[in-house]
Amino acid sequence: MVATCSVDGCDRPGRNGKARLGKYCDVHIPEGILAGSVTSHKRQATSPAPSSSSTQVSSGLPDGWKLLEINKIFGSRLCDPTDPRFDDSDRDNGFPGVDFAQTLEYLALCKVERKESDSIGRVTLLWLTVADMVESDLEDAAVDATLAAWETESARLRAEAVRAARAERSCAVVGMASPHWALAACACAALGASAARPVCTPCGSFRAASIRAWQIRAQLRTVQQRRADNSRAAV
Repeated sequence: MVATCSVDGCDRPGRNGKARLGKYCDVHIPEGILAGSVTSHKRQATSPAPSSSSTQVSSGLPDGWKLLEINKIFGSRLCDPTDPRFDDSDRDNGFPGVDFAQTLEYLALCKVERKESDSIGRVTLLWLTVADMVESDLEDAAVDATLAAWETESARLRAEAVRAARAERSCAVVGMASPHWALAACACAALGASAARPVCTPCGSFRAASIRAWQIRAQLRTVQQRRADNSRAAV
């Protein structure tokens, strides 16, 4: 249930500010700022300029906007490095003294309501603070589940990216002298290569060295088979 505005005599929905300090309607945002509930450093309730760069995505839920849904989280950061509270010295020294638990943000694809008459709403990409999520009308369980899903996906992607990068490094083949060729020559056929699909076992990619190793092994097997057939025929 949406709380009403904390200003006496106002019965509009209180959509802005921190619940513990009182919520304020769109009309009484200045009163909310004076009361310390609405943070004045946030952007006013205007649509962010279209941009293809993630560095230009709006930081924080603009005043007057209401968070309706979080569709998916695409990333996180400890703070917004462009925040006017920080200067070059802060950035150069790694933001000393900053409590990152207070500045943590998530890059979220979410649905928002920009004002009370916004019946359609808008799906957009925003950097949301934890406070933006907690102080919305979303259920705590839904917020927790969304964050947990992102953390699981982030760990999976990190492990996959590291594995792929290390496999790519190990498969930097230079001609037939590479130790990777020797590995492919002795292991590719035994661990997954076949006549239909010669595969480089260490990284699973169709590497030229692995294919060449498979071809040589196939030729050796053919020669050995012919020698065995000739020996049997001679007997």
